[in-house]
Parts: sequence; C-alpha cells; structure tokens
Amino acid sequence: MLKKVAEKGTVCYNSLSVWRIGRFREGVKEWVGAHSFKFVSSFCLGGYLLKASHICETVAKVLQPFLQDHELELVDIEYKKEGRKWFLRVFIDKPGGVQISDCEVVSEFLSLRLDALDLIPHHYILEVSSPGVERPLKKPQDFVRFKGSRVFVKTFAPVEGQKQFEGTLVDFIDNQVVLETETGKINLPYELVAQARLKVFS
Repeated sequence: MLKKVAEKGTVCYNSLSVWRIGRFREGVKEWVGAHSFKFVSSFCLGGYLLKASHICETVAKVLQPFLQDHELELVDIEYKKEGRKWFLRVFIDKPGGVQISDCEVVSEFLSLRLDALDLIPHHYILEVSSPGVERPLKKPQDFVRFKGSRVFVKTFAPVEGQKQFEGTLVDFIDNQVVLETETGKINLPYELVAQARLKVFS
C-alpha cells in the first residue's frame, strides 16, 4: 500500500507491509520517504528489568561488530517508555544514506540476539531507522564530520547566560564545539553538551 503524505513541505511516499515471525514476533516495515525510514518489530521476552543505560550499552556492544561488517554507523540508541509502551530505538547511518534493506537486516539480527540474551523482561517495540536529516550529533567525530553545517545545541549548564544555541558549526577543537551564531562566535565545552543535532527546519 502506498500512501502519499506531505511533511514540512516535502512530498513523501509511505509503503506499509506487515508479517508475522513465530508466535510472539511481528514486524512492520515503513517507508517514510526522503527523511527517514524504519523497520519495526515487537515481541515479548523474559528476564529481569535492567536500567535503560545498561540496555543501551549492551545493545551497542552487540551491534557494533555487525554494523562495521556492513559498513553502517551506529548514530544513537534510545530505550524509553511512551504511554504504556516501551520502545527500543536504534538509529543507523552510512554514506549516501540508509536503505530500507539496511534497517531490515539490522532489525532481524538484533531481534535474534536479544532473544538469545533475554535482555528485556517485558513487551517492547524495536525500531531500527535512519536518523533523518536533522540527525543527532553524539560523538566528537560527528562534530568534525559536520563542520560547516547549521546545528542546534543544548547545554547542561548556562554558557554566557544561555543553554540553547543555534548557528554554524565552525570547528571542534580542544574538546570545544565552536559555533558562529547571530551574536558572534562561541565555544561550548563538549562535556556540557546535553543535546546536539543538525538544524534543517526552522
């Protein structure tokens, strides 16, 4: 089924298909056009509840060798509860952009590994997707890679009286994020960066 939708002035095409694997697992593939796409699967697992940070760290360790073999980059991992549902979200990227087949392969691999590890004790939804055009900047090398791009940065503590900044990413040097903002150049200590992402939409 193809569905034509408008998102922030861009026309996208969504393709949706559903299938079942085994007794507990079902998957949904979504194509959400030019910005991002995801392969979604949900299933039930037994075990003990672990902290979100530990789950994310474990998932990262499991995924890294597999992603490297497939020339994919791990951008971010989220594990959170929204309403009554738990979500494990994995964001991947690669030069030239992620394809739906990349998301599907990673999701199937991770699903099988998490089944074997018995990591999460309750029903949850696994989403593997591209980060979209406003991808987060998580690692020092991200700030180096995207020099010259427009970014949004939020800090844990005020820097020169404010905690939110928008401007051009000039450099990343001496563990400092250097931005050119409307009021001039500012250096943000990397350890104070709470959130950073590319800024495309106003």
